[in-house]
Amino acid sequence: MSLPLVDPRPLWGSLRPVSSAHSTFRERPDGRFEATISHAPLQGVTPTMIAWFLRNMSRTMTFRGETAQAYLWWHPLDHVRLDVVQGNTHGQIAAGCRFHIQELFGREEQYRVDEVVRVPRLDEGGITLEQYKLGQLVFRLAHTFRPIDQGTQYDSRMVLGSNVWWFKGVANHLRRKRFPASKQQRWLQHNVEEVGYFEHFLPDLYAAESGDG
Repeated sequence: MSLPLVDPRPLWGSLRPVSSAHSTFRERPDGRFEATISHAPLQGVTPTMIAWFLRNMSRTMTFRGETAQAYLWWHPLDHVRLDVVQGNTHGQIAAGCRFHIQELFGREEQYRVDEVVRVPRLDEGGITLEQYKLGQLVFRLAHTFRPIDQGTQYDSRMVLGSNVWWFKGVANHLRRKRFPASKQQRWLQHNVEEVGYFEHFLPDLYAAESGDG
């Protein structure tokens, strides 16, 4: 069931502008859509911190005087709820699990995301999300992160649609209808904001919750 927007979380720092990242959008010859984002470096954030947060973002935590699902702090304005629907007994996110994600880009109903995705990869090098229809891959979003001097380089690559001959006509038509240019831009803005926001809370949250520091 789609949930309504929750009250915005406190902003602990400014959200990055789209101009801080390098992005590309293109439609492939086979009809699939591809988007890439090379984010500005994350200062003071390590791949270990990011992987820890992604594994634990469905947990409720108390931090800086506020108790909330950690996922809501990742984007204080747009995120609504994340639920692990297939995973380990502790509800932690890991490779092989599935989770239900709800968010509204720009807090606008027309840009709602309400989907269940599979996680084939989650480690200190990245996380990949996938979705299948009729047994065919129609969505893959791969975030990769690597250590650099004093921080992390975080990059994203999304491919939507299908190149399977009997399925791609319908799949790519639906993709264009459900993910038009206006939503593409809102997704880009949302992604840049949430990745950049790690700088404002993750080092302190990781130290408090992991016992490191």
